[in-house]
Amino acid sequence: MSARQIGFIAGLIVLLGIVVICAIIKKSSLKGEYDERQELIRGRGYKYALLTVMVFNAICLIFGVEGQVPYFSWDYLTLVSIMLGTLVFGVYSIRHDAFIGLNNNVRSFVVLFAACIIANLFGGIHHLQQGLLENGQVTFATGSNLTLSVGFVILLITILVQHFSSRED
Repeated sequence: MSARQIGFIAGLIVLLGIVVICAIIKKSSLKGEYDERQELIRGRGYKYALLTVMVFNAICLIFGVEGQVPYFSWDYLTLVSIMLGTLVFGVYSIRHDAFIGLNNNVRSFVVLFAACIIANLFGGIHHLQQGLLENGQVTFATGSNLTLSVGFVILLITILVQHFSSRED
């Protein structure tokens, strides 16, 4: 089989996985209702996430010499900025029991995050084998899969730790 055929088959498998995940999400309804305490915590999490994105972008602009940040392309840094904000919000909300709604099941989030990790790892492993650098820089195309995988792993670990620590209480 050629690399193109393998890629096509892998794409079909990922598409099938996405369809299954969407069916699970629709059935379990990940969109939850939050009480007043959770809303306040989520608002504080959004604030911290925005501040993180602003500080990260300021650091990138300061270290960007002549419009170039060494080793990273701007489009990749934009993804990292968004991922950092998402991680700050997610970890803060999860640790304060405000990420998952009142009537939601933790298992749905675990399945969703695990699927995202697996899907992104396939692309990430491919880019690791081919090399992450293009013209001496990590670009969006070469680094996005690994960045998203690491981010979802962090969120998944945080959810599992919070879930099992709250069960012990």
